[in-house]
Amino acid sequence: MLNRTILVVAPEKYAKQARQLAHQINKKEDFNNAVFWTEKHYQDNEMQLTKDNLIIFIGDAKENKFTKDYIDLIKPVHSDGGICYGYDQNKAFVYADEKHFDSSTFQIIKNLYDKSSIKDAWPLLLPMGPAIFVANSIRKMFKEHRSIANQKELATAAAVQLLLDKGWNQWVNQQAG
Repeated sequence: MLNRTILVVAPEKYAKQARQLAHQINKKEDFNNAVFWTEKHYQDNEMQLTKDNLIIFIGDAKENKFTKDYIDLIKPVHSDGGICYGYDQNKAFVYADEKHFDSSTFQIIKNLYDKSSIKDAWPLLLPMGPAIFVANSIRKMFKEHRSIANQKELATAAAVQLLLDKGWNQWVNQQAG
């Protein structure tokens, strides 16, 4: 078991997703110490952290001031359809960039839904309720151009899941080396 703390740092807007992400990480075989921190908690304790602390920032540069601080230093690994995640050293970020939402945004979310592993992460993907998990509901939401804020929350949740599904092992393994 790796003896490192994983901090999920998010604004209050994404507190639910951050807590659920920490829970999902704690279920992984080699991790049992993932916690949610608010931006203030992180700022108050930042100077005591070491390279052994893995940190995930949720929210774009307007939503999370720490994403803003690191966004120019950490190149996104995935940014298709405005669903973004990236990592470097002990820091990672996940966010949605509504300026880049397009037809691939829905397809990425639908593909995540269609994967069987997504059943374990329903709470991560959509804090707006289980009914929206149905692919047609998601499609309808995008087609009807519901508020960009709802679309952004959905896409941010998808970015969280993509980091877990596709980027997690590579990010964590670069830390072990």
